[in-house]
Amino acid sequence: QVKVCSKCNTQKPISEFNKKNKWCKACEKEYKKAEEAYNLALKENPMSYRALYNKALTQIRLGEDDDLKDQEQKKQYLQNGVQAMESVAGINGADPEVSSMAHYNLGNIAFKSGDYASAIQSYKQSLRLNPTSDKARKNLRIAQKKLQQQNNQNQDQQDQQQDQQQEQKKQEDKKQQQQEQQQDSVRQ
Repeated sequence: QVKVCSKCNTQKPISEFNKKNKWCKACEKEYKKAEEAYNLALKENPMSYRALYNKALTQIRLGEDDDLKDQEQKKQYLQNGVQAMESVAGINGADPEVSSMAHYNLGNIAFKSGDYASAIQSYKQSLRLNPTSDKARKNLRIAQKKLQQQNNQNQDQQDQQQDQQQEQKKQEDKKQQQQEQQQDSVRQ
């Protein structure tokens, strides 16, 4: 079986792809080169929000790379990427387009970790900055549905626990009542 890499547009055997990525392994390795290029760009222009955004996105991708075996390094890439992405998200009015993309990506990160409430906030902020973003709108709806499902599951679990506690209380009351009856019959 073959698959087309969405980055280099070439057909390659499926074995040339990481499990969850649309890009082939060769394109994935280019992230490290890209990070170096963004570092150089930031040296030349430390106020380049787009370069910081791209570096953050690159670090996040490196942190999610299945081929990278060093878990500590993956964690560090991801943390650095998220911190940089949060910095870019905070610029809002200075470059609304880049800030909107940063909020969108922070929403995706929160969503992947199961933090649907944070994802919703990030997608909403992305839409405030770029109301025409269909991707942010779609992901917002999905995150809202997931949060509702999560809340429903939590409520079901709470209801189940309450039912169990009530049943246990009934059993304890019944047992105490039987003991009291036995004591009363012994006294008589």
